[in-house]
Amino acid sequence: MTWRLVCACLIAVVFAAPAAYSQTQSDFFDPNKLHEIRLEINPQDWNLLKQNYLQNTRYASDFHWSFNGRDIAMPEIAIRSRGQGSRSGVKPSLKVEFDYYDSSQSFLGLKTVVLRANTQDASMMHERVAMEFMRRMGLKTPRETHAKLYVNGAYVGLYTIVESIDKPFLRSAYGEDNGYLYNYQWTDSFFFEDRGPNPATYSPKPFEPEFNSQVPNPASIAAMVQAINQSSDAQFQTAVSQYVDLNAFLTVIALENFVAEQDGVIGDYGLNNFYLYRFGGSNVCLHSVG
Repeated sequence: MTWRLVCACLIAVVFAAPAAYSQTQSDFFDPNKLHEIRLEINPQDWNLLKQNYLQNTRYASDFHWSFNGRDIAMPEIAIRSRGQGSRSGVKPSLKVEFDYYDSSQSFLGLKTVVLRANTQDASMMHERVAMEFMRRMGLKTPRETHAKLYVNGAYVGLYTIVESIDKPFLRSAYGEDNGYLYNYQWTDSFFFEDRGPNPATYSPKPFEPEFNSQVPNPASIAAMVQAINQSSDAQFQTAVSQYVDLNAFLTVIALENFVAEQDGVIGDYGLNNFYLYRFGGSNVCLHSVG
């Protein structure tokens, strides 16, 4: 093998290696800085995303985060419009998926993040303050901080960077990620009433499994709902605590009430914007995580 061939092989290895970063997630979510994020995307794709903002179509993009004057880049990521009633074709909230085209790829250990436009919050601070308040009360909540967003060099607006509730979050919050995570999908026809023992009446709708590789396995959700509805006053705490961390749940409810939450478990629009996580190896323990 000639030295020229050896050098060519080494160059190929260097360029094929995954990106390594000296920065950390704590840097990325530093609450004391106004961050700057830039997305480079085909202009036609960006226009399509805004025109079809109610759809979840993904578009290829390059991601750039400015850190202390340095450009920390992640090429070939995917973005899509996200949200429910907050979706906008003018200033869309975005889900950024670092691993969409390569499942082994991550950014500072993150697989996804949310760039929230806060179109329903003129202060652009309500959720960030509420999440920090809940964290100080001992709850597991996503990290958030503010950032200026540019797309193809044009300023789009002030956003919040929000940590996704996904496997990396579960590992950080609970030390495991092999359980079942459900993302509650809003409906005007469910208020934790008893739908019977059939798990299929609870999932995949309205409790949508977050990990597509897993079957919903919602038997514990059905059992939890039945315990809530059928237990006597005397037995309620014992019966329901098999499925819900009641102390954590009541803390969430108290804090939502204190901060006048409009779009949560006790919001103005019915149940919305929360997750349930059932720990791996357990058939009985369901926790609210956000």
